[in-house]
Amino acid sequence: MKRFKFVLILIVAVIVVVFAAAYVTVRVAFPPERIGEIVRTQGTAILGREVGVGSVSVGVFPRLKVAVREVTLANDTGFSAEPALSLKSLDLSVSWLSLLTFSPRIHEIRLVEPDILYEVDSTGRNNLASLGAADTTEEDTATAPPELPASVQLKAFILENGRVRYRDASAGQEVTLGRIDQRASLSLDPRLADVRTAGTLTVSEISVADAASGLRKGGVRISVTHDVRLDLPGDSLRIHGVDVAFQDVKVHLAGTLRNFSAPTPEADLHLSAPDISLASLFAEIPSEISPELSRLTVAGTASLDVKVQGVLDTNPAVAIRAVRANVAVREGAFGHKDVPQGVTDFTVALAVRGDSVRLDTLSFRSGPNPLGMSFLVTGILDPVPHLRALMVNGELDYGNLVALAHKLDVLDPEIKVTGRQTFRLNASGPLDAANPQRLTADGRSELIGLKARIPDLPPVQARGLTTITNERIRQNLTVKLGHSDAAVDVVVRDYLAAVFPEQAGGRRTHVGVDVRSQLIDLDELMPESPEEADTSAPLTAYPDWPPVDADVTVSLARTRLMSLDMTGFTLKASLREKSAVTDLKGTLYSGAFTSSVTVLPRTNTDWAFGVKLNVNKVEANDFISRLNDHVPLKHAILRSLAATDSAIFGKLSMNADLRTFGLPDAFADNLSGPLSFAVTDGRIVGVEWTKSLSASLARAHSSLGFEQLEFSGLKGDFVAQDGRLLVRDLSFDSPRVGAGRATGTVGFDNTLDLHLTQTLPKSASGLVSGAGNALLGQLRKVAPGVPDGSLVPTDPQGRALMYYTVRGTVNSPVFALDAQRMAAEGAGGAAARAARAAVAARVAEEKARLEAAARARLETEAARVREAAAAEKKKLEEKAAAEAKKQGRKLLEGLKR
Repeated sequence: MKRFKFVLILIVAVIVVVFAAAYVTVRVAFPPERIGEIVRTQGTAILGREVGVGSVSVGVFPRLKVAVREVTLANDTGFSAEPALSLKSLDLSVSWLSLLTFSPRIHEIRLVEPDILYEVDSTGRNNLASLGAADTTEEDTATAPPELPASVQLKAFILENGRVRYRDASAGQEVTLGRIDQRASLSLDPRLADVRTAGTLTVSEISVADAASGLRKGGVRISVTHDVRLDLPGDSLRIHGVDVAFQDVKVHLAGTLRNFSAPTPEADLHLSAPDISLASLFAEIPSEISPELSRLTVAGTASLDVKVQGVLDTNPAVAIRAVRANVAVREGAFGHKDVPQGVTDFTVALAVRGDSVRLDTLSFRSGPNPLGMSFLVTGILDPVPHLRALMVNGELDYGNLVALAHKLDVLDPEIKVTGRQTFRLNASGPLDAANPQRLTADGRSELIGLKARIPDLPPVQARGLTTITNERIRQNLTVKLGHSDAAVDVVVRDYLAAVFPEQAGGRRTHVGVDVRSQLIDLDELMPESPEEADTSAPLTAYPDWPPVDADVTVSLARTRLMSLDMTGFTLKASLREKSAVTDLKGTLYSGAFTSSVTVLPRTNTDWAFGVKLNVNKVEANDFISRLNDHVPLKHAILRSLAATDSAIFGKLSMNADLRTFGLPDAFADNLSGPLSFAVTDGRIVGVEWTKSLSASLARAHSSLGFEQLEFSGLKGDFVAQDGRLLVRDLSFDSPRVGAGRATGTVGFDNTLDLHLTQTLPKSASGLVSGAGNALLGQLRKVAPGVPDGSLVPTDPQGRALMYYTVRGTVNSPVFALDAQRMAAEGAGGAAARAARAAVAARVAEEKARLEAAARARLETEAARVREAAAAEKKKLEEKAAAEAKKQGRKLLEGLKR
């Protein structure tokens, strides 16, 4: 027993001596200051950045320990002053016994509070890109696997409370992964044929900081557990298990990878994430990460299953054949607390089989609105993948959607809508972006029983059908709006030529529109509203000319406006690459009109327009009322003419052939062409023109004033040019005030420069030239000495002529008596009448003389003719008697025989 104690004491003493010697040796050979200097100099040389070390300590019992504290790595130039890497301490402990047996066993490597800062500046450069000194060593071309001089074991690699920060200077945002902890082990044999590692890494906090919302933190937990074996000489890797857990989501990876160093490794891997509870997953995500997450509601189960079995060639088209994957979501549901209706019955079944992707189903409902989709795509890595089958179908319940909009307060609650819209689409063919027309599509959408009540509008009912193929899109729509109805048929052919013009090959999209109606009640559809001033900016450039051809036909059996009916209205419009033509015609009671408008685009600031209009005996008031709805009233003269819709009555006929060009503001200035009109059996009421004419005539004699101008005919013959209307003839014939005729110009700025000749009726002609009349006083001032009876000019029928100049504007004309012209023509007219009377007397005298001579000659000739006739008669009688005797004798001789 004493001997055993002695041996034990001796062993302990030897151990103490050995450890003491080892301690002295380590302290002498590797003093802490020396170790710190090695870390600083070698670290700076290797990383190319300044490495800082706070302090170093060395321990030898019971294991060899080295502790380096307050390690820092300087940041790159141009970034923040914070270190790119900081470490509170790095602790290393090694078993003495393993060193003595030449099988090093590292008991522990511990990193305490490592902090890595990854920064990106506004140019995209990061602060870690420049790490590492230039490598001047020659590349080792040996292909044999490396060997270690002895087996090495790392019992524990521990990382405590680590942190990784990502800072984006351009976005002003910083994302931090905090509370990072890891524990792992590593075992290496000398030949590296059995390299084993296992361990767990956890991240327990994520935070986001930005200038807008400050700092947001969340208790998110991410963990990764691994158990892996590597056979380096055998070129194989076996994954016993890699498990990733994010909250309640767990992903498991297992399998083998052979020939992993070869260009074409062979894999047998299985990745699975079964039965992922979406509700549990979202419940675990802290609301601090995003406040909106707490307002979401999620339900359902998801799963992922991926198998990779086969050669992983560097060519993706070959490698993908080894992949088989399935993604599924069952009984999914998504909602938001602020949205009264979410998504339910969300189902997904997606399968990947090599180079094909098959969506067996993607379907969901939102209230009574279902949607479903499925497809199969093959050759997904080919230059032109192939869509084998795409099917989409669904339905919209407008009543449900409008009710939802009411609850969200995004739609007027007075708007009520019911009805459904169904849709279906099938497609297949090559997915060739260069030739999209190779894809075959067939779709159908039907509007069923739509009814709507909208404030200030009559009730709406509609139904329709839309079909789509590669060649055309067609829509048939029937609408009833109050008393009005319309049937619309739209056909779009070669629509892909407009969507992909570079592949059109000269083809152009064609749109055909056919609109038919039995009644359009504009009085009901367009309730009166206060007129608002036009505040829109003037057009400075025309839009691009449409890259389509179009033909539009509108046929309206009856149109009601202002309680007046127009029948048989038709419109035909044709749009082509370089022109557009629109023809219109219609009937207003017993009258009719036709019109043609041509548009020729020349540049984006210059379009040419041509307008031809023919109106035949329509009611003037009705026609002008309708025309006002379609004529822009930016010019003063157009506004003035528009006001005549309640002032002029009668049967209107009109012919116009007008042309203009440029932008709309220049239309009037560039207008040219003839315009003529005639109104029969009509009247003009309450306009300034007739008021001013009445006042001017009343000054000549009070009996000539009138409240409304009734006429048997009103005619105008104009030519538009140089920004004005040349009035070649503007005349009327009124039983009350006679006939008027004006010539001159009317500017498009409303200015007048006219000369009016008013021919009074005979009944009024004597009144204006009678003694004491005020008109004579005005004429005596400009023609003194001329007899009163000669001051007022007259026409050959003796009707008085009144001459006026008309200035001012169309809205406010100013009539001025042209007394100078009247007096001059009146005096000249008296002399002309005397000369005409003398000539008439001489003509009458000569006529009487000629008539007497003619009568004498006639009587003489008649007597001669009578005498000749009597003589001829006597001769004929004697000849007849002789002939009768001769015939009598012949007859008697015959009887005698």
